[in-house]
Amino acid sequence: IYQGLDATINQFFISPDSQRKVLDQLKTNPEAEKGFRAAVLEQMTRSGRTLDFFNENKDAMNKLFGSTYIKNVEALAEATQALYQNPTKLNVPISTIRKTKFEETLGMSPESAVALARRQITSPFQKVTIGLSKFFQNKASQAEGEAIQEFLLDPKKIQDVAQLYNKMNEATDPKELASLAKQVVK
Repeated sequence: IYQGLDATINQFFISPDSQRKVLDQLKTNPEAEKGFRAAVLEQMTRSGRTLDFFNENKDAMNKLFGSTYIKNVEALAEATQALYQNPTKLNVPISTIRKTKFEETLGMSPESAVALARRQITSPFQKVTIGLSKFFQNKASQAEGEAIQEFLLDPKKIQDVAQLYNKMNEATDPKELASLAKQVVK
């Protein structure tokens, strides 16, 4: 794989012959295979039409993920498609913005901290309160990001959520739906 990752992904979906070539190269490096799978999932979820992407490329996806994980990938495609179609969807940023150590620690840029400290109309108590608020908000965002990353890297958790999602689609009883919704929140 000596070309760009996006080009390799696009090449992968062209024909069974190209799939075999890419998979043969990936078999020699398990880490590269994991990275390629993650990149394919990212491309699928970025498309905005995840279920169509999955269905159009089902054979190739089955070769890449195998029979063990293909149902989970399909459930992920269905769930992502539902989020795209739902106007109340959550906006979860997948990419991260590089920050300085100062910003990572305090939750605001050095320029913002200086501007806050020099603001003449803000009392010292308000300045401390604003600074602490930014700090704790930053820590909560970091913890949320780490929890999302931990979830996405654990195939067992994704499988559990996929199974719950499938059960919710099949459920008709409101009490059963409420029970399943409580499990999803966990």
